Amino acid sequence: MMNLKSQSNLVYWLIGGLVVINILCLAIIWTLILGPASPSYRDHHHDRKDPMVMLQEELNLTPEQVKRFEAERKNYFDQIDSLIPDLNKLRAELIEKLTSSESDSVEPDELIKKVGGLEANLEEIRLHHFKNLYYICTKEQQIKFTDILKRLMSKKPPSYKPERKDGK
Repeated sequence: MMNLKSQSNLVYWLIGGLVVINILCLAIIWTLILGPASPSYRDHHHDRKDPMVMLQEELNLTPEQVKRFEAERKNYFDQIDSLIPDLNKLRAELIEKLTSSESDSVEPDELIKKVGGLEANLEEIRLHHFKNLYYICTKEQQIKFTDILKRLMSKKPPSYKPERKDGK
């Protein structure tokens, strides 16, 4: 039979061993969840050209057109920069409401409508921005610009959803 001192030492060693095992298990789980270090979407696209440089090259813009494009882009970013903080605030409120235990189902619906309204405003600003850029171009450049917009708008945003087995 073990004496009290050796029993307490055994308990301490068992607790220490369990702590070490838990830490190892957590490390393994994190490694499996995160997978191999893969570059993020932003890292993957860090080598993309600045949109203005790309447009200048592909459309062969004149210096005057470049100035007008840059002024239009500044105006565009000024407009969306005023909406983005409101949109982020509403999204944070929405997440807070959805995760609170005393959530009223009507209130999140109202927040969703507000978020949707702001996103619609952003799309409208974006549409007018592209329309203004389009009208700065010559007829030949407009054809190329339309092709560029079609390429940009048809690209899928980055997705973190695993691909389904049926290929969809």
